[in-house]
Amino acid sequence: LGDYLFSRAFHLSCEFETNIASRELSRTTNIMVAGELLQAKARDCFELTEERYLEIIGMKTAELCAASARLGAIFSGAQTRVSRAFYDYGYNLGLAFQIIDDYLDILGEESRVGKSLGTDLGLGRATLPVIRALSTVDAKDRRKILELLARHSQETPADLKKMIISNGAAEYTLQKAKVLVDRLFRRSRPSRIRRTKNNFANSPASSLPGIFRNPGGHSPDRGEEVRGYS
Repeated sequence: LGDYLFSRAFHLSCEFETNIASRELSRTTNIMVAGELLQAKARDCFELTEERYLEIIGMKTAELCAASARLGAIFSGAQTRVSRAFYDYGYNLGLAFQIIDDYLDILGEESRVGKSLGTDLGLGRATLPVIRALSTVDAKDRRKILELLARHSQETPADLKKMIISNGAAEYTLQKAKVLVDRLFRRSRPSRIRRTKNNFANSPASSLPGIFRNPGGHSPDRGEEVRGYS
């Protein structure tokens, strides 16, 4: 299905008078495939750092959201400055989406999420909740977590869930996504912020603990040129 959607997107992009869409789709597809290859290479590598994890999800998920947002702006007649802002918006949204998706894959309930969970553990993928837990526990608990991960179970072991929650890795993951959500809201117009935030608050993600809480009151600003368009 994914291959069909991409081929269909390329076909439609060729119908425009300009080649902007086909060029952007080509660029984005190359980055996404490279991200998937990096993820495959990192299978069963539970020494993966948070920085490397963010790089991978940035390539395989965030770039697609960023390109979609940017193209929407371009074909609406937006100026270059605005289309770059939309790219940035989409990139942060894509990162936040993937982080929450990875959180739910380990700690979610299938009856509420509406899809099969545990696929990341089954495929030996190190995602943020696991990466954070491994970096903060003592040697004994680290060995225990690695033993649980080595089973490649499609169902998250209860002991692993408890450890991820108790050592703060679960809340850390949610706060990481929240910083990104806050960042993309700040870069929008106030009226749109309210509408988007209200829609998000009414979605299934709103049931996640702490997604709109901000205990530290700190949301760092990236303050840099939009990635890929500096």
